[in-house]
This record gives sequence, C-alpha cells and structure tokens, in this order.
Amino acid sequence: METKNLVKALKDQEDNLQKFLDSLLKQQKALIEHNIPVMDEAILFEGKILKEINAIDKEILKTMNHLSEQYSLKLTSTKLLDFTKAIKKYGTNDYVSLLQLQKSIRKLLVKIQTINSQNSLLIENARSFIKQTFTSLAGVNNDPILDRRV
Repeated sequence: METKNLVKALKDQEDNLQKFLDSLLKQQKALIEHNIPVMDEAILFEGKILKEINAIDKEILKTMNHLSEQYSLKLTSTKLLDFTKAIKKYGTNDYVSLLQLQKSIRKLLVKIQTINSQNSLLIENARSFIKQTFTSLAGVNNDPILDRRV
C-alpha cells in the first residue's frame, strides 16, 4: 500500500466536504426564503453525505495506520499533519499532494463551521420570532388563540 491510496481518500473526502458545504449553503438559502421542500431535501442529502464522510474518515485512519506500520513510524497522534511530517523523511513523492490536500480540507472545514454557525443563528432567530408571535397572539396569560367551543 502506498501513499497514493491516502491521497485518493483525501481527495474523495475533500469532494464530500465540498458537497456538505454546498448542502449547508442550500439549507441557508432555504431558511431565508422559507422554502420547506428544499430544506427537507438538503437535510436528507446532509445525512447521506455525513455517512460517506465518516466512512472515508475511517478509511483514511486505516490507511494511515497501515502506512505507519509499513514505514515503522512512531506517531503519538492520528493527526494528518503529524503523519505527513513523519512520512516526509521517506522521500515519498506524494508529500506535496498530502500537504495541499490537508490545507484545502482545513479551509473547507473553516467554511463549514462558519456556515453552520450562521445557520444556527438563523434558526434561533426564527424560533424566537415564532415564540414572540405566539406570545403576542395569546397574550401574557397564554389565552387560547382559538375558541374551542366552536
């Protein structure tokens, strides 16, 4: 097994993270436009892509462990950066590719965190708006909105 397998897995992970980011952006747009069908579609896709991300993550760790054994690396963590630094001294041609992918994935993760935080704020604002609307309709005493005797 060579580092090429790790590079391929990281490229696949990068693609999946981009799809995840696109899904979060789609959710954000659906939240703003109050487009429930698009929101539901994006949420379903998010669940599917998260499963793929987890599967590839396991594959990456398995490949890193195998390569660590192959090169007799003594790693204290499973961080990709530590692995990449340790494997550099073995003169593998994929070192530069690993560093570029790592940097690209890190940038995607920062974007995902930002969009996720924005979406959380949008959801919280929507919940607050709904709560305030019900309070103003029902009044302070939580009077029923509809007369049930009808």
